[in-house]
Amino acid sequence: MSFVGAVLGSILGLVFKGLSLTVIGFIIGLLSGVISIQINNLLLGVITGGVIGLLASTFLPELNPAILGALVVFTYRLISAILFGGQENIQLMAERVPRNEIRYVVPFEANSKYVGADYSRIWHELRRGYSNATKRGSAS
Repeated sequence: MSFVGAVLGSILGLVFKGLSLTVIGFIIGLLSGVISIQINNLLLGVITGGVIGLLASTFLPELNPAILGALVVFTYRLISAILFGGQENIQLMAERVPRNEIRYVVPFEANSKYVGADYSRIWHELRRGYSNATKRGSAS
């Protein structure tokens, strides 16, 4: 991932020649946080990018934007792993809802790779032992 930050920093440095290291760090931190989808990671990315960019522009004004980009992404990923390491990035809604509040439950598992239109027919056959296909077959 740091490689992506380096590429983004390099592109920002080449395309926008007068852009300060603070702004480049902020942009790369923002993009790093946006990718994670969660608001707390977005804020962490923005803060990390802004702080590292500000420190770089203050103490290392000649720093290559590619190195800054890699440093921002690396630091963001490190802090994110320390702070949010035990959390899942995406959590299914059913994992957070108490069992008594769930309205719909899938009655049986699918035996194929997908649940399609046949799912209802198969469920109906298992529950009632009857379907349109068996009805048509017995009529002929």
